[in-house]
Amino acid sequence: MTTFGYAGKLQAAQEVCDNVGQPWRAAALGGGGLYGALPVGQTAEDYDNGPVVHLQKEELSDEIANGRGPLLALWRWAARQAAAAGAGDKFERAVFGALGGDAAAGLPVCATWEDFAWVYCRSWLESWAMRSTPPEAQPTADLVSGDAVMAALVRCGVAQDVAKNSVEGAMSVVTSGGGGGGGSGRAYITEIIDDAAAARGFGVLFAQHLMAAEAMANAGPTAVQAVRQIQALLIRGDMDVLMADLCRMIESGHRDGGAVGDAGGSAGGVVIEGGGGGGALFGGGGGGGADLERRQRICALAAHMLLALGGLGELVPQTNPDMAFLQAQVNVKKAHRVLELYTRALLAQEKLTLAPRYLCVLPVHVRNSLCSELLELYTKRMLDVDTSAALRASDGANVERADVNRQHLHHGTTTSAATTAATALAEADAACSHIVAELGMWFHRCVLLQKHHAGYGSSAGAGAAEVEGPRCGYQWTDVSENELRNQLAFFTLGCRYNREYGPYQRARVARWLAQPHIVATAAAQTREGSNSGSIYNADGVVDADIETAADRGAMNGEEDAARWVAANVDPMSYHDLLDFVNCLCCEFALGDDVTAAAGQLLFTEVLPRGLEMAVISAVLILEEELDKAHQTAATYLNEEGVVEAEAAAAEAEAKKQLADRLRNLLSELEEWALYYDLNAKLSAWSERHSACSRAAPGQGGSSEAEVLRDGGELLRELLTRLLKPTWQQELAASERAFAAAADARVQLTLTLTCPSTSTHDSARDSYPELQGASLHQFSYDLQRGLLRARADRELEMGMEVVPAVGGRGHITLNLSVAAEPQLWRGLVDLVCTLLRGELEGVPPVLVVTLDADRATSLAVCRRCRIGQIVRRCAALRLSLVGLGLSAESEDAGSELVEILAEPAGHSGANLLDSHMLELLSPVQLAQVLQMEALTYERHLRNVQECRHRLPLKEGEAGIGR
Repeated sequence: MTTFGYAGKLQAAQEVCDNVGQPWRAAALGGGGLYGALPVGQTAEDYDNGPVVHLQKEELSDEIANGRGPLLALWRWAARQAAAAGAGDKFERAVFGALGGDAAAGLPVCATWEDFAWVYCRSWLESWAMRSTPPEAQPTADLVSGDAVMAALVRCGVAQDVAKNSVEGAMSVVTSGGGGGGGSGRAYITEIIDDAAAARGFGVLFAQHLMAAEAMANAGPTAVQAVRQIQALLIRGDMDVLMADLCRMIESGHRDGGAVGDAGGSAGGVVIEGGGGGGALFGGGGGGGADLERRQRICALAAHMLLALGGLGELVPQTNPDMAFLQAQVNVKKAHRVLELYTRALLAQEKLTLAPRYLCVLPVHVRNSLCSELLELYTKRMLDVDTSAALRASDGANVERADVNRQHLHHGTTTSAATTAATALAEADAACSHIVAELGMWFHRCVLLQKHHAGYGSSAGAGAAEVEGPRCGYQWTDVSENELRNQLAFFTLGCRYNREYGPYQRARVARWLAQPHIVATAAAQTREGSNSGSIYNADGVVDADIETAADRGAMNGEEDAARWVAANVDPMSYHDLLDFVNCLCCEFALGDDVTAAAGQLLFTEVLPRGLEMAVISAVLILEEELDKAHQTAATYLNEEGVVEAEAAAAEAEAKKQLADRLRNLLSELEEWALYYDLNAKLSAWSERHSACSRAAPGQGGSSEAEVLRDGGELLRELLTRLLKPTWQQELAASERAFAAAADARVQLTLTLTCPSTSTHDSARDSYPELQGASLHQFSYDLQRGLLRARADRELEMGMEVVPAVGGRGHITLNLSVAAEPQLWRGLVDLVCTLLRGELEGVPPVLVVTLDADRATSLAVCRRCRIGQIVRRCAALRLSLVGLGLSAESEDAGSELVEILAEPAGHSGANLLDSHMLELLSPVQLAQVLQMEALTYERHLRNVQECRHRLPLKEGEAGIGR
């Protein structure tokens, strides 16, 4: 019976009594009616929704007809008398004590703190119900004679005096109500009504009997007492105090104990008093001596409890300026602080896959910071992988290009180490893809919930979008539809400007921007011939099996697969990736051989397979949507109105601009791929040539004939693919720079350092930093040299040299000119002179970052790199002639000088140069001409040596003819 009572199942207890032949006990439990004690919680709801609700209404009607509550009061009084009887089982007394509001009768059977809590709570509920609706006096005419009742009790064996006292007490209950009369019944009612605990409220009773120090001492150790404190606040419904104490507990421990909050804090704890006021949840003990595992569990408990409260609507920010506004804002901020600490604890414990589900409930600025930390940890894992000889396992790049990359980044790696590195790199990349998919899933789910609870997409009417989400069953979030793309772009941009990131690290970081494409590609590969409209299902989970009418049918070949992938990736994600990689390509190309190796890494290990085809598909999809947008605009103009037509036209224009930008960025990337591929081949050939020159006859390796043949093919490729088609010329037109100019001015920002003080000999090293006197001297020389050059060229240019913050780092150079062709050319020429090390009075510089519009950046790179390529072609030509080729043969690049002299293929004011020769500075031109002279000198020597070795016979021609 006690167990049923604790569970609120008195009806089941009555059935048990009937089954064992004790109907009188069943009647006693029921209070003379069907239900008996006041039901609460789920039991009350079951009763209200039950099939016998009409019987309950009849009983309530009878109660009202016979006076307010005398029968219930009489039954409670009887239960109290039974509980106070000395004889009988303690469990029986406990049951009747709970029904009569006598907590003392139930205490002997309590074994746990929860038992004590139930007894006191049930006692308070009965007392509060009686006090809230005190019974009225029953008219005497409606009562049975007391003598008759006493006689019946005597006949049943009750002693005369006992029967008399019982009847008098019962009569005083039903006749006196809350007023006069005498006997134990009136005393009982007076006790209930005047109960101080019931009068002051539930919180006071709970604090006095269950949360007092002596009560908590019996609840268990300190950790158990802490849980009891939380239970108490939940039972009392003090959500504000609970949230405040959870936050205080975690934050105090965070200050005293390290990464995760300590249980007790340093103050020893405060017992919760009635009426609120808060205090530390964990009394005594604790302090800084609590172990880390315990602090982590406490932090996890607090975070998940706050999430549960948020799901119940307790953490929804208030927008109405009422009395609860400030408290609601404070609670939300405190909850966010606890969730932030817990998320940081997950990152510190390297439980990284759990972090995404908590990031989405944090405010924007905290989410941005923690997302960056999460991606930073995965990046560190990826960068720690030794990729010195890793083939491109994740994307299947060809072995030849991977070999070229190995030769430039690292040397001497065995085949076993290469396999291990490739496996480790593939695992690290798979982990990155998984976390991006997790972030995308949770962000997408939040967006769906936000739309659902805001009324988007519903049929609630025109004002549905303005309806706030319900407070119940919804965790409030502020995740944007482009959250994942924004987080990846924010992180990669920060890495690009991070002084600790060298060329290798920056190249690797670009892989994050490719992850949406990689995740979509993986989803496409699992489709098994079926088509789906999105990689996320209705719950936000990655799903590749949802068929849509937009794109039905099985995929036929790579083009269909690329189109499906492009349809499931935000085209702006491709824009971010291409723009970031092109920026890196510019910066790496303007550096040295080490940065050039990092640029080659972009194309051999960073950019995923199928990217080019997917971008082309994205452009085609945008153009299709553009046509639909134009049709929609025309329809609106004819039917709906001008406003809708203008909106549709603006959407069409935005799609057109995005498609054009994607097409230009892809064209630029293809040109960079060509440049870095040929640059890597040229470096590899130079190493082979050097090795061949040093090798003694018969030592093996590449033969001289092979080196000669490969060198000739490489030189032809350089001349025909990189120089003749005027590499990057159309994309470097001034009109494109002026179209992107803000406030009619072209802006260019360089971050520079001085390579002369560098230990920068590996792509994994960070860029060299200047400090102290060297920093000030470099800044002074740079500013003085630029001022002199600006004056000599009469160039109207804004200039600012910003030294490194804190006296250590790199120099930032801000330049700007008006959007005019002549001034723009002067800016580009001045920057190129600086970067080539030809600016008078300025030491050589190394580019760390370059920020400008794409056309200006390409104009600088084109002018600097073409000159270098021409010099390397001249050096390659000299080497080939040194190996025996004729300087006048096509294999030895005899058309190099002709290419420099001929027009670039285009003319007009929009181009920086009309001849290839204009791309070379006087210093570079002098070097090329000197090498050309050496080439012909070597050629003539070859002819002379050949004549000495092989005297010409009549009719034979020499190699010089």
